[in-house]
Amino acid sequence: MTAASAAVVVAAVAAGPAFAQAPATPVFGARVETVYVDAFVTRDGQAVRGLTAADFELKDNGEVQDVQLVTSDQIPLVSVLAFDTSGSVAGPKLAALEAAGGAFLDGLKPADEAALITFNEEVRWASEPTTDKGRVKTALGGIRPRGGTAVMDGLFTAVTLPVSKARSLVVLFSDGEDNLSWLSDGQVKSVVERSNALVHVVGIASAAAVPEMSNTASPQVARSQGGGTFQSRTLEAPHNLKLRQIAESTGGRFWTAESPDRLRQTFAAIAEAMSHRYVLRYDPQSGPRTGWHRLELRLRGKAGRIEARRGYWVAGR
Repeated sequence: MTAASAAVVVAAVAAGPAFAQAPATPVFGARVETVYVDAFVTRDGQAVRGLTAADFELKDNGEVQDVQLVTSDQIPLVSVLAFDTSGSVAGPKLAALEAAGGAFLDGLKPADEAALITFNEEVRWASEPTTDKGRVKTALGGIRPRGGTAVMDGLFTAVTLPVSKARSLVVLFSDGEDNLSWLSDGQVKSVVERSNALVHVVGIASAAAVPEMSNTASPQVARSQGGGTFQSRTLEAPHNLKLRQIAESTGGRFWTAESPDRLRQTFAAIAEAMSHRYVLRYDPQSGPRTGWHRLELRLRGKAGRIEARRGYWVAGR
């Protein structure tokens, strides 16, 4: 698909007035015979290495599976950079984002494919999937920020358009709130959960501090009783919380870069984390039953925190 044709596809989605009724939740699926699960294991913030298949217990709908470890070299990634190119990204932030994208591409393996999707008031392929990382870097240099932000439409496109037997990794960057998407966060979350994509989200955002009273029911009560202590707590911005929930449902994370200068380090850290992932493979004991499959993954006799997808979807024939 060319960048122009991709833009047409998304323009049809974003056209709004052509669709008088509320959109149905987009769904798609594929017949599942072999399941792959990316697992990230950390302890005290550091990657745990040297684990074997015997160190994992994985349940598919409550049934223990016979898992094998597959080296990441055997399953190349299709890495899709999905970048917010709205007007707020112009200036030094854009230069930092280009450098960050380049750092991420440098961390990929030669067999890994990479692509670039940009979104503002439209969504387009800036560079289709290719093993030529230099081509993607050239596309990064051609970004011209303008307009508003269609985060959910951009994420939907990044998850659904790549066609590959490999698992896709989507790294989405946005510096603000979605104000243009035709698709809702609920619709996109449903699609992402049913896809085979691993999603990481990077945002530049400071949490808002709000007053919270620690020992009385309300400010009025505090004043009337001459007591009450107010403390500050932080609340994550609602749009960031939605993106975090979507990323974590796939086994990914929401990464916060405190400033544009930290973007390069953050993107390099994502590429580094991918190099330490465990890829588990299994054929479902009961066969590929239609519907939602709940996954439970834990360590056997080892200490560590696991991040992994929570399930997958098998579409009916």
